[in-house]
Amino acid sequence: MDPVAQVFDVIGRMPDAQLVFMAIFMLIPVVGAKFVFHLNNKRLGRNPVSRNPFFMMATFNAREWLVFGVVHLLTIASAAAAVRAG
Repeated sequence: MDPVAQVFDVIGRMPDAQLVFMAIFMLIPVVGAKFVFHLNNKRLGRNPVSRNPFFMMATFNAREWLVFGVVHLLTIASAAAAVRAG
């Protein structure tokens, strides 16, 4: 069987709640990281275009690190909820 078909077969058999938590799991890091980097750029008065996020992390203050940690905890919690829902 084709590996792509197997992936879609597994996803198709997932309960609705697990699919919702899996979508949240994929969405939180993207939106949360964008928010943290936006806070950092706003605080430093920089234009966010063409910035390397790894170098930006060196300029994080305590609030930005705290938000970054919360984003990670929410990501882990949504992954755990997706596993539990299945």
